Amino acid sequence: MPAPVQPAYRVTPEELHALLGELVDAAADEGTKWEASHRNVKVPVTYYDGEVEATISTADYLKRWTKYLKYSKAAFVVASIYLSRFVELRKVHITHRNKLRVLLCCLVAADKFLNDKSWTNKAYAWAGGVPLTELNYLERIFLTDIQFELYVTNSLYTAYCDETIACLRRRAAARAATRRRAAQRVHAGIMI
Repeated sequence: MPAPVQPAYRVTPEELHALLGELVDAAADEGTKWEASHRNVKVPVTYYDGEVEATISTADYLKRWTKYLKYSKAAFVVASIYLSRFVELRKVHITHRNKLRVLLCCLVAADKFLNDKSWTNKAYAWAGGVPLTELNYLERIFLTDIQFELYVTNSLYTAYCDETIACLRRRAAARAATRRRAAQRVHAGIMI
């Protein structure tokens, strides 16, 4: 008997921002912990490292991209693929000091690769919160770091989309289960 077909899941930009933001923040937490545990080892500073940690959340940073640049959901998926490639090829830790600059490079590269008419680097720099000269430099370094591997196969793109949808479904199911438990407690007269 064939497996039941799951109903189509329409991903909202807000869900995508939250999920990608959580994943980047989790990687940054791990990278920052790793750096802290290796204080006695000279950890090289990368071009992507800021002097201080970002004050904006990753999810809010991604919302900013959608608000000002009308960034597509497909580009967010491709940017997440580029982020994975960067970490794999560059072998650097994503930390709270570099997460937004690395993400900025992934977003710019994805948008330029997917769209025939992309924004100018001035617009990307404004939305990304960095000076234009810094973005131009970071973009060149980033493309070198990922060895100019911008092409994404259909199967890889589909796999990332499927995993994103599966993750969002799990999150929705967990939220629904939490609401059900809370409603059951209230119904049973157990107030917390």
